[in-house]
Amino acid sequence: MASTIWQKYFLADPFNRDSGLKYRNECLAHGGGKPSHRLVSDFLGSDVNPENLSEALLAEVDAKCDELKFVSER
Repeated sequence: MASTIWQKYFLADPFNRDSGLKYRNECLAHGGGKPSHRLVSDFLGSDVNPENLSEALLAEVDAKCDELKFVSER
């Protein structure tokens, strides 16, 4: 799910203030007081389930393949 958070909120602009504040307020601010699956679900606005995990993994693999194709075409 970390990949989904990165792709959705930080890939285009890793230093985006709004995304960083959202992450800080919805994930980091709770420390260990909230179950991790609930932190991520609340942040992303969707449940952490096998389907979402597999979609996140496939999206990351696709992104890496596209990146490798770009590099090899240079």
